[in-house]
Amino acid sequence: MLGALIGSVVGAVRAVVFGGLVFLVLQLVSITPLADIVEKSAPYRMLQTHVYTPLKNWVALSLSKQPQLHKQLNKVAEQWTQLGKFMDPNITRLYNINQLPNVNQGRTVHLPNGVSIAAGDDQVSERELKLGASILTQVSVSILKENLGVTPQNTNIALFSSKQSYAAALAMAGVGSQDILSMAAKTGGITAGSDIWINWAALQSNSDLANIFTHEVTHAVFNQEGISDSVPTWVNEGTAWFDGMDAQRKVSSVEADQIIHANNEQLRRAAQSGQLLPLSASERDILNASYNVEWEDYRAVHELVQRYGLTKYREFIEGAKNGTEKSFLSNFGISMQTYTKNFEAEISQR
Repeated sequence: MLGALIGSVVGAVRAVVFGGLVFLVLQLVSITPLADIVEKSAPYRMLQTHVYTPLKNWVALSLSKQPQLHKQLNKVAEQWTQLGKFMDPNITRLYNINQLPNVNQGRTVHLPNGVSIAAGDDQVSERELKLGASILTQVSVSILKENLGVTPQNTNIALFSSKQSYAAALAMAGVGSQDILSMAAKTGGITAGSDIWINWAALQSNSDLANIFTHEVTHAVFNQEGISDSVPTWVNEGTAWFDGMDAQRKVSSVEADQIIHANNEQLRRAAQSGQLLPLSASERDILNASYNVEWEDYRAVHELVQRYGLTKYREFIEGAKNGTEKSFLSNFGISMQTYTKNFEAEISQR
């Protein structure tokens, strides 16, 4: 429905332009000596009845839906703000979680390279397991291979059908009681080492699932490549978001556009109100932020890819094993400190 509303607004803008041209033609016709003849002609009446008047009414109707459109876009932004509140690397470091407990309920789908998807509780259906496996193999793995040049190895993924079972698992993993309820209600998943838990109940669609799957698998790959702790959080989370959004767009370009529009608008409002955080913001600042801070990380990574190309970004990530700052400077010709400073200045003015 939201996609349709966005489409109608875009269509309305086009309609205004086209309708204005039609109106101009009709007005020019009305002042010519042949006005009476033309206005009585069949083509003129058809243009007036079937083009100009419907366009005028459609534009009026579309514009009347603007409050509803903004309301739904705000809802989308709020959903993804909450999903981005708890960053995987920070949470796992905060509670010293290096590996997630085995929650396998006995139903598992085994995939190539030692990757498996299991039921984290007894309410996860076979259909959900197969859907998760399909998204992982057909979407996530291909995107990671293209964007980072790597694929997940020996990765254990567990799906949870309810926020309650996910909360119980988080408690088992050692997450503090003060964070469990918020994480269960507001986050889509968590990764520690090569273990991934997916909070299915927090997701709204298959494209959301593709986003979260790919996001979390990116974290797992960073852990497997030994660079998760060496790159700054904005690179880690920004890359996970970059891959996740590629996956979301592959499944539903409409929903991807909704998320981009909503988060960009939220980021713009934060910048205008002076609430924009630096890329080096602390976990506590992130939790208290009024917008999705991880989206700022995404924009920083997206800007690098747009400016220097995906190949260069892949080479930067590969070279990060031997030093993040060195690899950044080598591949982009600018220090990481200078880039982040320039990015923060530019985005605060947009």
